[in-house]
Amino acid sequence: MKYYIEDKEFGKIILTVNGRAKHFVMRVVENEVHITIPRGVTSKDIEECVNRNRESIRQLMQKDERKKHFIDLDYKIDTDVMNLELVEGRRKDFYVTRSTGKCQIECPPGTDFSSIQDWMKKVIVEELRKQAKVILWNKTLQFAKEHGFKYKDLKIQTSKTRWGSCSASNSINLSVYLMTLPSHLMDYVILHELCHTVHHDHSDAFWALMDKVTDGKAHALRNELKQNYRTEL
Repeated sequence: MKYYIEDKEFGKIILTVNGRAKHFVMRVVENEVHITIPRGVTSKDIEECVNRNRESIRQLMQKDERKKHFIDLDYKIDTDVMNLELVEGRRKDFYVTRSTGKCQIECPPGTDFSSIQDWMKKVIVEELRKQAKVILWNKTLQFAKEHGFKYKDLKIQTSKTRWGSCSASNSINLSVYLMTLPSHLMDYVILHELCHTVHHDHSDAFWALMDKVTDGKAHALRNELKQNYRTEL
């Protein structure tokens, strides 16, 4: 269950009621404050929690703002899986050079990046999609074969809310933004969705299987992903 309250400093605060939650959990996504709350808390409890944690929320909002990248010649994606960079070229038009795991976008001299931010994001996402159709596809096949998983099909999507998902019929969807992650977290997400082909929930049996295929690191990897990365540029 989700609803929201208005705060004089932070504006709309999104509240999510979780029956399993034992305490308040706060995060900031796209400059919005999200708080997961246990069942049965009162409006006064929520107000006191916000007031008590105002400085922490401010820091989270500052961290979220820093994650919003302005795309220019300094922009790059540099992980052990994917290297994408922008360089100034001599051509009058944009030009892309790519190989597996690498992409260089050559920009015309004197490009005014402030006026083409949305277009540049679309270009970068499309390049990530082309890479994902090779790298994510091959990794999923590899892990499925290695651990004996079976899935119906695989689709690469531009989801900004999920890294991946698995349907009841075992069709797997992976976000193109996985290409911005280091390999160990990319692998975690793929294995997570493959484990859902066996357990379509987050039961103890699911996490036991996750620990089996990640050498006991499932929860540590999940926390690292949640705390440091998000599904968009």
